Amino acid sequence: MNAITNRRRAGWNLVGGALLAIVVAAAVLFPGLTPWATPAGATPPPAAAQAQACGVHYYALDAPKESKNAFGPSVPARAEATIKTQLHERRLCGTDKLGDPALTAAHYAGWSATGLTTRKVSFAGIDAFASKLVADQPMWQSVVTEMESLESASAFSLVSVPAGSRSLYMVPTSGAKGVSTRQGFTVGNGTAVVFTHGSAVVKLRLDCGFQNVRASFPGVPSVPPGSPELPKKPVIHKVIIHKVIIPVKVCPPSMPHGTFPVCKDSPSNDPAARGNAPVGGGTNLDPGPGAFIPSTSMVRPPAAPRVNPAPPVVQAPPVGSTPDPAPAPAPEPLAPVPADPATGTSCAPGIPVC
Repeated sequence: MNAITNRRRAGWNLVGGALLAIVVAAAVLFPGLTPWATPAGATPPPAAAQAQACGVHYYALDAPKESKNAFGPSVPARAEATIKTQLHERRLCGTDKLGDPALTAAHYAGWSATGLTTRKVSFAGIDAFASKLVADQPMWQSVVTEMESLESASAFSLVSVPAGSRSLYMVPTSGAKGVSTRQGFTVGNGTAVVFTHGSAVVKLRLDCGFQNVRASFPGVPSVPPGSPELPKKPVIHKVIIHKVIIPVKVCPPSMPHGTFPVCKDSPSNDPAARGNAPVGGGTNLDPGPGAFIPSTSMVRPPAAPRVNPAPPVVQAPPVGSTPDPAPAPAPEPLAPVPADPATGTSCAPGIPVC
């Protein structure tokens, strides 16, 4: 029984070896027939999903740049596909097999601030997270894949960014072998790509190499003093105001009462007194002629309006009658006839000779 079993095992071993030899030969002669090969015409997996080691390169150390501490050279592309391709190649293993861990960490912190990422990375922890990415290549690749998945599910748009907007910068470390993250303000107007995922918004400025632009970056120190990314302090012109003392004029000793320029020789409140009413007003001490009648005792007109009497009635003359004529006036006396008409003179009555 054992001999038969051993012969069967030996037979299966020969068959298995022959099949393995056939598969290896097919892999060498016809690589497209192997089960793990990418089918003809199919899209290969993205670089972020390929298990390959990425070299470290900080684009913030390249030139030319918009400002001294920019994330990297400017991105002139404005097409969505081109921008996303350049974004991927700067983050992780582009055509030059180099990736920027500091850029990746800064972008991931921006997405982490929205609460949509699986890892929590604060803006103050960007530099430490970049070091972890260099030490853990699979995590670096998974972080880029996670961000690109969020960006693919987001609305894509381009917006203008005015000068003076708060943004992140990368300051070269000692010896220019690395960078440290700082915050400052944009030195000019520019354009930013905006990914809108629901209420979450991530804004990356193209002119400064995909730099984060945001209202605030808690915990991130400012760029060193004198950097172009710091706003210039306004010049304050000091105005010295000399105090001028104006002497207060007072009333002379001869008229010590009152307030200058109205001075009085007595404490009277009214130098030109009018009336003799006591202090505080009231009835004059001299009530004048006649008896004083209070207003409450005065005769008042009746409340009812006055009715005027009817006008007199003029009697008209009877119909057909004629009123009596007025009597004739008495005749005027005649002048005396002169006695001597030749002379034209005559004496007045009672004077015989004139």
